[in-house]
Amino acid sequence: MMTIQMFRNQLIGTALLSFILLLNGCIESLPTTDHSETNDSQTQTDINVETESETIIGTGTETQSEIDTIMQTDTNIATQSQTQTQTQTQTQTQTQTQTQTQTQTDVTVNENYLSVPLSASITKVQPMTGIVFWESNSNALQELGDAVQLEFSYLIYSDVIQSEGVYDWSEFDALLNKVENRGHQLVLRFRYTYPGETVVSVPEYIVNQDEYNLTYANVESQNTFLPDWSFSGLEDFTLEFFEVFSNRYDADPRLAKIQVGFGSYSEYHLYDGPLDLGVNFPSKQFQTNFLNHLNDSFETTLWSISIDAASDEYSPFANQNELLELDFGLFDDSFMHETHSETDREYNRASWLFFGNDRYENNMQGGEFNYYSNYDQKNVLTLPNGPWGTDFETFSSLYNLSYIIGNDQFEYQSVARIEQASQSMGYKFNVDIFEASDIKTRVVITNQGIAPIYYDAYPTVDSIRSETSLKGLLPNESREFIIETGGENPTLTIESDQILDSQTIEFSAYL
Repeated sequence: MMTIQMFRNQLIGTALLSFILLLNGCIESLPTTDHSETNDSQTQTDINVETESETIIGTGTETQSEIDTIMQTDTNIATQSQTQTQTQTQTQTQTQTQTQTQTQTDVTVNENYLSVPLSASITKVQPMTGIVFWESNSNALQELGDAVQLEFSYLIYSDVIQSEGVYDWSEFDALLNKVENRGHQLVLRFRYTYPGETVVSVPEYIVNQDEYNLTYANVESQNTFLPDWSFSGLEDFTLEFFEVFSNRYDADPRLAKIQVGFGSYSEYHLYDGPLDLGVNFPSKQFQTNFLNHLNDSFETTLWSISIDAASDEYSPFANQNELLELDFGLFDDSFMHETHSETDREYNRASWLFFGNDRYENNMQGGEFNYYSNYDQKNVLTLPNGPWGTDFETFSSLYNLSYIIGNDQFEYQSVARIEQASQSMGYKFNVDIFEASDIKTRVVITNQGIAPIYYDAYPTVDSIRSETSLKGLLPNESREFIIETGGENPTLTIESDQILDSQTIEFSAYL
């Protein structure tokens, strides 16, 4: 007969066997085989069979309660063993998960930036900046080459349209192509009036109408054609013209900017001529309509007016401050004359200030060397004191110029001096930081010039552009750019849709 101790030992042995079999099943159930469920099922079946085959024989002297207590105790032992096994299995699973996570961490792409050596310099005049020569000055343009980036031309309305609604842009397109073929962009000025010109600049279909008054007057001691602004059809046409023009040429990279205005040379005056608002010069109401119309028509291409528009005699600005909020730049057509900017009340200086000393932050500023005397033309670029005690670079910086028309400078100055003066204008980018990770590049650029770039231009790495533009980066300010590509040998460029394929925006770097 089996004693209680023997019975207890047998039960402990049975529990131990169950624990071993259970442990074996748990190990086999780990995700290292596709048959874990089958093995677990088989193990459980074997345990059940062995348990059922056990014959428990007592001495006949143990009470039933004692036997029940013994069996309950041993059952608890088996349960605790099973729980410990499950806990160990969970720990093993957690360890395996941690190992997998660690493995994933080990293969994560390195996003730490490392400095990339970079050496570059600005070797020529930058696009959309510098001294401007007339497109007809072919000899100077040929000799100057890359020392020039901009050419100037007028456009007469009647050269494009004579019959109502019939626009012929072929002549203008040929001009744009000619300028582009020289690797330059065009600064274009529209005009009706030029002192000494008697050719009718208003379309024929308007002039031939009975209500239109064909007018000539003495301007700057010369017989000059003047448009009839009392005829409403001329106002309607002028608005229509710029709508058609903007639809065709807005954002055209061959066109750096346009200049608009009324009166002599479209410079907002009829110097030494008769002034009659609403007759030989547009009414202030129409000027208001015209300026708002331009602002609405051009989304990309920059436009500007003469600083002479500050005059309350000619223009509506003085009485309509809201017009100053429009996005236009300025040009000064008598730059660096003898008394220019002697005080803040001097005419040119006061006119600049009228439009706001910070206008350059969002709108391109320019002008033309004055023709008050041959002496001025000959010496505007003379170093160190210019014609009247101040050098051009100082004047240019005072007004944050991007460009200036200087068509006669090739007669007076060397190519080297023209190029030097041109490089002093506009933007000038320096790369302060250039570093890359496996997947990204970080660039920090400072504008060391005297004016922003006014069109979008993007730091670009291996043909991938930054989402942030250099547009509007002010002088002596810096901007950070993150480009979504990297690697060991990234190549940095600056790209813009508003420059020609033949042009390059350069930068300096000493990294």
